[in-house]
Amino acid sequence: MLDVDSAGNLFYLAGLESRGRRLQWFETSGQESSTNLASDLYRNPRISPDGRRFVVGVGRVGVDGTQVGRNQIRVVDVARGLPLDLDTGGVDPIWGPNDTITFAEGWPDRRLSQVSSDNSSQPEQLLDSPDSYLSPQDWSPDGSRLVFASRAAKASRGSVNNNLSVLVSGTDPKPLLDSPADETNGRISPDGNWLAYQSTALGRTRIYVRPFDRPGGTRTVSGEGGGYPVWARDGSALFFLEKGKLMKAPVDYSPFTIGAATSLFSLPVSTESFDVGPDGRFLVVLGSTGNDADELRVILGWKTSARR
Repeated sequence: MLDVDSAGNLFYLAGLESRGRRLQWFETSGQESSTNLASDLYRNPRISPDGRRFVVGVGRVGVDGTQVGRNQIRVVDVARGLPLDLDTGGVDPIWGPNDTITFAEGWPDRRLSQVSSDNSSQPEQLLDSPDSYLSPQDWSPDGSRLVFASRAAKASRGSVNNNLSVLVSGTDPKPLLDSPADETNGRISPDGNWLAYQSTALGRTRIYVRPFDRPGGTRTVSGEGGGYPVWARDGSALFFLEKGKLMKAPVDYSPFTIGAATSLFSLPVSTESFDVGPDGRFLVVLGSTGNDADELRVILGWKTSARR
């Protein structure tokens, strides 16, 4: 619910963005186990290459479009469940070359930067784009190319049109996908040859795979509603979310083919992101259960502030 009274005060019911989210481990059978972390406003977990740690974004945007608190980058030791918040703020963290974390910063997210995962260095800027919102997506296995999503900062209200590009150090970014559709969540296959992503080219989101940074045809992986593709660490499968289920599509490379997707398990509540580790376990961000009482919130003078 959202309403503005005659005095310009904004009233709204706190929804999923305002409630805590859980980080939960899942086996391929659907069996759950805890990360031993308290609920927080988690987004987009990424497990390290060796599976010993994961990084996750913590933070949110208020209902009026302004930042509420500081977006944080949190690195967690899997075995001990101990978190480390990096000194820099940022969103959409992913693992980069040489044990670094790549992330977006510069509210509202107009730079790509990287920092050491143990707080031992200051952030280093990779790309500045004053006219675009940026989000790092994935590094190629050899650490030479970064796939990122971008959309125009001055896009019309309500418009979402992300496009995927690739950045090579010392060169200008090169578009990978540039269409009227919203294309995001790009992930590179472990062999570095294929790019999985989600697109609204046919209306609702679907998962597609195409050759990475080279010519070739596009393959459709999911039906309507599929999103957030993640490769198995050995490249043998592509996982994604579809209609409340975690799906698996087998992948073969001689020649390259993607088999029909099947459901591994249903998720207990809504989710928007996950990752899979070297041990085959899934780290999932679980949303609100819906049992929390709705909380009426008020932003006094919202209309006046918005005009300013």
